[in-house]
Amino acid sequence: MPISLTILLASLALGGLARALLDDSITHGAPLGLGMTLIVMLNTSAAILSLLLIRKENKRALLFFIPAALASTGLSLNDSPWLRALDIAAISISTAFGVYASISKEPMLSGVMKTIQNYSSGAIAPLLAAIELVSENIAKRTLMNDEASRIFGFIMKGSFIATPFLLVFTALLCSADAAFAKHLGDFIKLFDLPKLLELSVTTSILSAMVGGLLWSVAQWTAQSEPNLASTASEASTPSTNGLERNSLEISSTEIASAENAGSESASRRSNSQDLTPATTGIKIALPEMATALTLLNLLFGAFVCVQIKYLFGGAHLVQITSGLTFAEYARRGFFELCTVSVLMLPLLLSADAVCPRASKKAKIVFNTLVSSTVLLLLTIVASAIERMQLYSREYGMSELRFFTTAFMLYLATIFLAYLASVIRAQRRIFVPATYALGLISISALHMVNPEYIISKSNMSRPADKIDVGYVLSLSCDGLPPIVDELPRLPEAERKHTASQLLARLNGAWKIDWRAFNLSRMTAYIKVKEAEPQLRKYAGTANALQASNLTASNTSATASPATASTNK
Repeated sequence: MPISLTILLASLALGGLARALLDDSITHGAPLGLGMTLIVMLNTSAAILSLLLIRKENKRALLFFIPAALASTGLSLNDSPWLRALDIAAISISTAFGVYASISKEPMLSGVMKTIQNYSSGAIAPLLAAIELVSENIAKRTLMNDEASRIFGFIMKGSFIATPFLLVFTALLCSADAAFAKHLGDFIKLFDLPKLLELSVTTSILSAMVGGLLWSVAQWTAQSEPNLASTASEASTPSTNGLERNSLEISSTEIASAENAGSESASRRSNSQDLTPATTGIKIALPEMATALTLLNLLFGAFVCVQIKYLFGGAHLVQITSGLTFAEYARRGFFELCTVSVLMLPLLLSADAVCPRASKKAKIVFNTLVSSTVLLLLTIVASAIERMQLYSREYGMSELRFFTTAFMLYLATIFLAYLASVIRAQRRIFVPATYALGLISISALHMVNPEYIISKSNMSRPADKIDVGYVLSLSCDGLPPIVDELPRLPEAERKHTASQLLARLNGAWKIDWRAFNLSRMTAYIKVKEAEPQLRKYAGTANALQASNLTASNTSATASPATASTNK
């Protein structure tokens, strides 16, 4: 491992340890004590170790580092502010002298002005060395090699692609479910952002101080270059250059082979359209796409984990769960979950189109990820449908609720069709399958007669919860259940409903083959058969009899007068 990387990792570890030892002082303002003593001793020990292993010719720096370590003990012995200030001054001056003694062969203590200049150089050297330590590791790529850098780039790009979708879907899922929003809020509270920022800044500063100290002692030079370091550098130069040349040769060979593989894959794609994604102008590499899909799966998986108990617990669990009501659980969540499912379909189609998968391994990885996504989406669809069932049982069925639920079921079949087409690498079957499933769904809706089911569901509810106005607004498909359940209604609503049915009977249907409709004819026959009972409920039968009787009496009274006039 390169010296620069070793020192960088050691400085990060010592910086983190220093932050932990100073936590009480930073957080609560406690005075410095044993923690500061340990920090100074650990850092000076690391500097001494670097000096003994790397710069043996500058052992005179020990004359300054050892007093700095001893001075730190005073911080844990006495509580006098004056003594603490003197201890800190001794630590800083001795450390600066030790740094300069490590990087220069000139005498540290000479004339007044020269000593001040040397102290300034020793105090500034760790700052410059810290900057050089980071740049050294970046320049030599010791933090990560080319392969790791490439993978890191893929992960960052994939995260960047997924970020806007994660924000949108997280907002929708939080709006859909109060429990998920609460759990997510509790999770975010675990990561106190101000605290994280403070930890990051203080740890970085402490690590930079330690790294600057160690790198200035071990490698950085102000006026003269240590023989050991230069010898090691000269010895490593040929092999390093050779390694770099070999790396370049290997990289160019890999690039050429990758280009050849890409051209062969392109020719295979041109021969078979079913085995690879369709040709598009935009391409997203598999690692980037895998990162994006993984992040989305983590979000959906977290939501599903919260939802599982409600899927199996039903209305009782919703009611006893603190902070949840039917309005929050069902009405507010259904359409948000529908939106999530609808938005994911074009995303999955786009992922299949823009992500090339030439190798078998790439196909397995992609298929596994999209299969997981589809399964999670199907669970979300099931959650949405369960919500609507709970809501409909509580508040009644409507056309919007019924047809939206039917659409969600249709969307679930589309997801399955997508999964089958992707896994079997037969993209061309997706659109025909979607079209066929659409026709089957429409046929199924005709067979089940939605408005009949809606009307029957609403008329089967307790009499005081039936929305008569709504069921009367349905088409002729929903009239038969109204006639059947009419006796259950309260008297006032029964009279109003019977009057409305009779009004629709008068001239509502024409027996003409050119206007024939089975549902209208069925409703006409149903209402016509029940007309006497409907008139009784509406009170029109007695009114009609009274009207006829009045007309008869009027005729009988007028007849004698008419006869007298004729005479």
